[in-house]
Amino acid sequence: MSIVVTGATGKLGKLVVQNLLARVPPTQLAVSVRDSSKASEVTEKGVRVTQASFDDPSSLKEAFKGAVKLLLISVDNFDKALQQHKTAIDVAKEVGVKTIFYTSHIGSKIDSFFAACQHHAETEEYLEKSGLNFYSLRNGFYNENLPMMLGQPVQTGAIYAPEDGPVSWTAHEDLAEAIAILLTDDSKLPQDHYVPLTAHEAVDYDGIAQAISGVTGKTIKKVTIPDEKYVENTVQYGVPEPIAKILLGIYQASRQGDFKRVDPLLENLLGRKPESIIEWAKRVYA
Repeated sequence: MSIVVTGATGKLGKLVVQNLLARVPPTQLAVSVRDSSKASEVTEKGVRVTQASFDDPSSLKEAFKGAVKLLLISVDNFDKALQQHKTAIDVAKEVGVKTIFYTSHIGSKIDSFFAACQHHAETEEYLEKSGLNFYSLRNGFYNENLPMMLGQPVQTGAIYAPEDGPVSWTAHEDLAEAIAILLTDDSKLPQDHYVPLTAHEAVDYDGIAQAISGVTGKTIKKVTIPDEKYVENTVQYGVPEPIAKILLGIYQASRQGDFKRVDPLLENLLGRKPESIIEWAKRVYA
């Protein structure tokens, strides 16, 4: 076995596995999943599937067995993410994994307003101290999150949100292909352990509103609301207040410029331009 992928039934992980299967034999690939019943598609293709939990190191030992490279797809659990990442890194070191590829975030920052980016930075610190070879894939903000964040702009004619800033919105499809390339072609690996994978533009909500307007033919505006109102509105939709405040951190970090970095590496790996916001708007709203 040479490559093990965690979170292989998630949105990004599933796409990475599909791209890997186009590049390596299934016998060179294994996946770790929380629920093996959801991985029947890759099981049928001959990929080794292990049901494992980041809370159960013994299950991870079985899942990581024989791995030369581990793709550690970060978890989205605000309470347990850091400890779960540390557990996976410890197990990887114990079983002899040579290189860890960790899906981080372009806004990774120890003092970020956004809790997930704090966790990414702390995980990166732990990787540095582990002694393992690693690459931290600092992905652009997933544009797949946008529909949930924007509400119903076409129906209401507006995007109601706090003050924001430019963000390098990046598609899962593009990231998955690039990650598969990095996992299978060592000549493509950069010298730096911190790997920026972003689309080629950073766009704020005004720009997104314009893109949706252009696609739908309806006038969409960005309406800025106070931070407190955003938290209040989010709670009214059934989100617990602590989570609403964490989500507010996305806007607080974006207006600090934490998510605006763009880099040509993703385009260079793909050999084409990554999906733009205009293309995303066509895909979602056309």
